[in-house]
Amino acid sequence: MNTTALIVTFNRLDKLKKCWLSTSMLPFDNIVIVNNCSTDDTVSWLASIEEPRLTVLSLTKNTGGAGGFRAGAEYIGAHINTEWVFMYDDDAYPAPDLLHNFGEIMLDGTSALSCRVIDTHGINCKMNMPFVKLPKTLLDNIKYFLNAKDYIPDNERVEPCVTLSFVGTVIRADVLSSASQYIHDDLFLYYDDVYFSHHLVLNGHKFLYVPKLIFTHDIS
Repeated sequence: MNTTALIVTFNRLDKLKKCWLSTSMLPFDNIVIVNNCSTDDTVSWLASIEEPRLTVLSLTKNTGGAGGFRAGAEYIGAHINTEWVFMYDDDAYPAPDLLHNFGEIMLDGTSALSCRVIDTHGINCKMNMPFVKLPKTLLDNIKYFLNAKDYIPDNERVEPCVTLSFVGTVIRADVLSSASQYIHDDLFLYYDDVYFSHHLVLNGHKFLYVPKLIFTHDIS
């Protein structure tokens, strides 16, 4: 199964180095890093890497996480023959067993997977937790605020979900390519992944939350 890592970075070189170390140790077939016009030493450091699997896209302006992922999705769709794309930021680190565990999952009929994202203390990152049921009304949002467990996975099992986070999404490359225009860079950082995934759900795509696929998100 051919896999590609898609990473977006901006001015976080120390974290990008950790991200690169954990990523490069995994048997991804391709690694695409989108440099969102960083102004630190990211450009020179990326240029120093000798790795045939690596492609660096250097954008001429900072288009936010949404713009970076859209640029990466469009590049992969046009230039890389791959089956699955793993999407994450430069401050997220894939677990050593990520691809091994991914290979054990039954993927028939599934367009995308949502991974379990934890912080550096092993606590679930609420910002990256998918919804199993999307709160749509004011009453739903009150219920979510009072009792979130009715709307999010319980981490004990694989189950369907209805949203994705751009930190820890694994998506079929053909699905990503065909829907990349729905990654809106005008949203820059917030709700871009919810908008994108909701569009996919409306078009009949199915997602699974898989808690044994783990990323550490260094949000400290």
